[in-house]
Amino acid sequence: MVGTKVKFTVTVERDLVKKLDEEAKNRQLSRSALVEEAIKVFGKKQLEESLKTGYRAMAEENLKVAEEIIHYGSEAMDEE
Repeated sequence: MVGTKVKFTVTVERDLVKKLDEEAKNRQLSRSALVEEAIKVFGKKQLEESLKTGYRAMAEENLKVAEEIIHYGSEAMDEE
């Protein structure tokens, strides 16, 4: 997704800037490009965590439903 670029200022610890510069140099990127990439990765990880949480909740609910079906199904078979 290409959009309008916006300039902003952040204040971070000096050692983080050194790490940022080293990583940018290793990847042959500008600071801005590396920060942009990091923000995108962060957003993707947040989405993945939300999806995992949702899938786990659905799995738990599906297990409860399956257990109820088995319970009531066995009761119905006992009545026959």
